[in-house]
Amino acid sequence: MCFASSCKTVKRAVSFGERQDLSLSELVDSVKDGSVVFDELYLKRVFVDIKTDERSLAGRANILIKKDSVIIISVIPIMGIELYRIKLDKEGVHILDRLNKKYLFGTYDRAGSIFLLDLGYNEIESVLVNNIFLAGGIDFYELGNRGRLSNGDSLFHYSFTGKSVSRGTSFFQRIEIQPLTYRPVMTIVNFPDLNIDFKVEYSDFSKYGDHIFPRSIKAFGRRSTDIFKLELSYSTVEFNSGNSVTFSIPANYVRETL
Repeated sequence: MCFASSCKTVKRAVSFGERQDLSLSELVDSVKDGSVVFDELYLKRVFVDIKTDERSLAGRANILIKKDSVIIISVIPIMGIELYRIKLDKEGVHILDRLNKKYLFGTYDRAGSIFLLDLGYNEIESVLVNNIFLAGGIDFYELGNRGRLSNGDSLFHYSFTGKSVSRGTSFFQRIEIQPLTYRPVMTIVNFPDLNIDFKVEYSDFSKYGDHIFPRSIKAFGRRSTDIFKLELSYSTVEFNSGNSVTFSIPANYVRETL
């Protein structure tokens, strides 16, 4: 496993070795061993580009992730002061709108209808840290031999059809996994009953000390004709460095729901 030690070092480009044929159970074990292990992960000076049918936002952000607990995001325009501070936890999405002095809260169901994602906290955390996840609250490591593995070209291709634990909606998911790190380079999820498609791609893998991490994440969501695009470009990745980003609601902020 990647060690959960403090790490704040210069990034170095990474090339991946040749793929070896594995059984599905062998791949699952390798994925588990290759998963990113951390207590806190700090993504510093992240370039953010968000586009929807109605609006776009480009800027930079600092992202603090406390494993299995909370994600706090400070969003700052390219030229300006903090515009939003966002907290994701097990309950839902909390947003401080600095410009309009508002605090907004929404469940993941509600946030999903806005951002065209049918994902919960655990899935979002996995997306940000480049760990494998299955949609619908299903644990990848408890599937045994369920799913299909194809040992094609230079990547492992894993596909799975299942139902959401909470909603019972069917979905199909395909994951492309690279050798060496056994982490995803692309994940595609389709919810046919909801007419939702979601894709996330990782690129420009670099080494930060003992840790290999992508410098670029691109996500695409579609529901019917509505489209959502997100691009994150990481500058600095720090493991367990003790950085702090807090979330507190000012007393004069108006409280609203998403």
